[in-house]
Amino acid sequence: MTDLLSSTTFRDDTPEFSVRVVDVPPQGTYRVSVTGELDLPALEQLTETVDELGRLPRCRRILLDLQAITFLGACGVSWLVYAQHSLHTTGRRLDLTGTTDFQRRLLRVASFPSASAEPLLASEE
Repeated sequence: MTDLLSSTTFRDDTPEFSVRVVDVPPQGTYRVSVTGELDLPALEQLTETVDELGRLPRCRRILLDLQAITFLGACGVSWLVYAQHSLHTTGRRLDLTGTTDFQRRLLRVASFPSASAEPLLASEE
């Protein structure tokens, strides 16, 4: 066993977490692209971005694109449910796009409201 561990090289190929606003259409929907692992270490950066957008008067909806997410942990799922509820109480929406079947099942179990189907992209509304 020791020989196996000493001869094995472990690499972390996980992309660094990033958040960026990729689309700001005039209808008040902000499309945000998220890359990497959505878990506890990423939440501060994501929270800052979503909070800042949620304070903008013309923001009515945040469309979070999870297509480039490599891992969705329990903290990430909890944050998504919390953020959706928090935005809803201020008259705004948090919708997801780019989710995998597994992520949608996980979010349904966590009672995320729009996890049952992919929402329309902002450009398709």
